[in-house]
Amino acid sequence: MTDNVAALRQLLLSAPHDALPMTYQQVASALALTPPRTIAQVTQALEQLMREDAAQQKPLLRHLSSAAEAMVCPRLAFLNWRSP
Repeated sequence: MTDNVAALRQLLLSAPHDALPMTYQQVASALALTPPRTIAQVTQALEQLMREDAAQQKPLLRHLSSAAEAMVCPRLAFLNWRSP
């Protein structure tokens, strides 16, 4: 999972603005995730990425660009966690 989070962070930071927004399937393909549950793996990596950024009081990656925001903002039902 940690590898997925690091790879996701790199993907979002290096993606050209015209490549965004990306679907979860595009992210899964770019990260070479394999079934089962590839979309769930993307969701879990996104949630962990947001937790890490929030814990370090960094801006969330989804706020680095308006195009990225659409890609990395999962439906509210997926964000069933609280920041410590």
